[in-house]
Amino acid sequence: MKCVTGKAADILYTLPAEAKYEDIAVGLRDRFGDQQLAAAYRSQLKARVQAGSETLQEFAAAVEQLAHRAFVGLPVAFIQTEAAHSFIDGVRDQEVKQHPLMGGVEP
Repeated sequence: MKCVTGKAADILYTLPAEAKYEDIAVGLRDRFGDQQLAAAYRSQLKARVQAGSETLQEFAAAVEQLAHRAFVGLPVAFIQTEAAHSFIDGVRDQEVKQHPLMGGVEP
């Protein structure tokens, strides 16, 4: 029989002794579920900057992927807007940041 270990086991100490499977699942989901991951992805997205060897295309793809993870379930238009803002904020080249053809998105 497998048992819960590590950080997941710590959740068990916060639940009543008579907790049922559903209670345990909710506790684990609240601690490790998508909502927690989305918050982490939003932090990563906000801090993401273009790496020295990263092309604009690679950087754009990475930012878009993070945005979709950070804002799961929200409208695509919102996700794309957030990704565009993060892309502009994280681009190294100042000329690219200020280029007027960035799809109408203002930094």
